[in-house]
Amino acid sequence: MIRSREWIIHTDLALFRMMNQSHSMYHKGMTLVTHLGGGICTVSLACLFLLFAQEAWQIIAFQSAVALLVSHTTVYLIKKQFSRQRPYLTNKCSIVAANPLKDSSFPSGHTTAIFSFTTPIMIYAPVFIPFLLIIGLLVGVSRVALGLHYPSDIIVGAALGFLTALLVQIIM
Repeated sequence: MIRSREWIIHTDLALFRMMNQSHSMYHKGMTLVTHLGGGICTVSLACLFLLFAQEAWQIIAFQSAVALLVSHTTVYLIKKQFSRQRPYLTNKCSIVAANPLKDSSFPSGHTTAIFSFTTPIMIYAPVFIPFLLIIGLLVGVSRVALGLHYPSDIIVGAALGFLTALLVQIIM
């Protein structure tokens, strides 16, 4: 068990260093992409989707909005429970974004938000899976590239967003 835990921690740190130590053009692109998972963007998209969805899409818009709300609440509670320091605080060689966050890094709220919002859409219209999955993955990668999260924060965030959206769909 201890060896498994050590391997996970070592792999997490190695992947973080690989994804974080890149040239400036990469970081500029990641700075733009990361906002797609932020609260302003996801909540705005959810509101627009609710307001302008055609009749066939209204239930999906509602499920996306509810999943986003539930996931935001869940992430808040988990971050209060787990006080994992952000990578730039523990790895001084990290390249970090401007105005870095100081709350717990676990799990990634941006990644959770984008996956909770897009999962109902991907289930309802599988034709959008490649596009939306790429967006979700890029948001996750951007969080590591900008020095704000470890890869494990992203994996758990994506799983949490996906599972929250699935649960909302099952209940509704």
